[in-house]
Amino acid sequence: MLFAAIVVVGFTFLGYEFFKERKYETTSIENVGQYKGSFYYDIALIPKGTLDKSKVVEYKYKYMASILDDAQYILLTYQYDNDDYIREKDRLSHVEDEYASVIYDTSKFDLPAYIYMYNVGDSNEFALVNDEMKQITYICIQCPFDFIGERYVV
Repeated sequence: MLFAAIVVVGFTFLGYEFFKERKYETTSIENVGQYKGSFYYDIALIPKGTLDKSKVVEYKYKYMASILDDAQYILLTYQYDNDDYIREKDRLSHVEDEYASVIYDTSKFDLPAYIYMYNVGDSNEFALVNDEMKQITYICIQCPFDFIGERYVV
């Protein structure tokens, strides 16, 4: 009887450890470009290399690992000077790889967007451009449905 109780408690603990969700969240700009899990695809729109952290207006990264799938979300708003803003918009308009090519859209969001993926499987990646402020908000979402117990509407 004692053995059966130990087995039940042991399997309950192991099941909990196996199925529990692991969460991580940061808004620290020191962590820009550092991700806990891997995305289904290579992130295409967020600029590669070192960003000038003084130009980061907003940064959020959330990650959840579970037995079913990893879910993560990146939001990065970056301030550009006029020339860099024009160059970055040009770069975004030419992003293309074996998975997708960017589409410029003015109807899906409140701001114009360069859309790399929009509801493709469980992935979304796009950049919202604010010509007046010379800011671009890069958004990457993997598994957006009921993400970390919340419903994110972009």
